[in-house]
Amino acid sequence: MSNKKRWIIILIYAVSIIGIFFLGQRIILDKTIPMDRLRIYQYMCYFAILWITHIFSRESIKQYRAEFSIKNFIKNIIIGILIFVILFFVFIFVSGFSVFSMKIHMGIPQFLYMLFFQICIVGATEEISFRGFLLREISAATTGNLGIFLSSALFAVVHIKFGLPTVILSTIFGFILAALRRDVRISLTSLAIAHGLLNALLIIISENVMR
Repeated sequence: MSNKKRWIIILIYAVSIIGIFFLGQRIILDKTIPMDRLRIYQYMCYFAILWITHIFSRESIKQYRAEFSIKNFIKNIIIGILIFVILFFVFIFVSGFSVFSMKIHMGIPQFLYMLFFQICIVGATEEISFRGFLLREISAATTGNLGIFLSSALFAVVHIKFGLPTVILSTIFGFILAALRRDVRISLTSLAIAHGLLNALLIIISENVMR
């Protein structure tokens, strides 16, 4: 594939997912669709755009099956948890939050649903989009670390609604996850698990801060 065509595909995909994000924000303000349902619709659209983009680029989306295969599932879960634990302690050290004294203000069913949603829906979709498709395509079209920087910047853009601190955190975590993906060949399964657990941690922190 020529670089020109690759950049066209990258731009179409990036503009599409950012457009869906801002459309979702508009719908949230209008309160026409419940939040959880809207987020599911958003991630369904992300997958649809990814599928259409792969058809346009004549690349098979089946390549992602190996990333989420059962064969290395246990190993990928362990790696994902280890990545989360490392980032967890880095976050505590940098932020100074006393997270160990915080409480989970939700029942067990709600907590399990939140974990499932953050890992299997949010984590998986965003990792496929940013550390899967965008990182790979931008890296193929450029040299050096531009793929890591641009995919991390785009990842931060879709977190603008959560405020500047979250944008900064998203940029840093996006850079780390992209580097792990490109240089260490960490699977998307492991990254999705680490991503989802980090999101769950931030949700718990925000609930405690707001109380």
